[in-house]
Amino acid sequence: MPDGPRFAGRMEAGADLRLFVAGQVVLDDTGFRLLQGVRLTGCLMDAVRVAGVPYRTAWDRLKTIERSWGEPVIATASGGARGGTSRLTTAGERLLAIYTGLRRDHARCLETLNARLEQEWNRPLRADVFAEATP
Repeated sequence: MPDGPRFAGRMEAGADLRLFVAGQVVLDDTGFRLLQGVRLTGCLMDAVRVAGVPYRTAWDRLKTIERSWGEPVIATASGGARGGTSRLTTAGERLLAIYTGLRRDHARCLETLNARLEQEWNRPLRADVFAEATP
């Protein structure tokens, strides 16, 4: 039998990874980019640019992370030629490492789901199967 209709577009599974404590989002991709930016640049202002969030939002996010995590995740020092420095604390490094591992696992889960969709949904339907599925 000839192939039946194809669907208008390719279906894919997607989901954002977020960590919660007591029902409140503690870390998501924005917070992750912010922590990564601090680690890479050593400057909160530069990290804000990397994360793509306003400075005030970045500080609010960091305070939320620290309250939920129970300890500081960044250490800052004011002054200096560039106006100060920032670095991840041991707790910040640990949180970043945990989230990095979870992101890797999350990506693998999505790959598995998308492979399943490829097999079950994104293939052409035979006309006889399509006819059986429609009322």
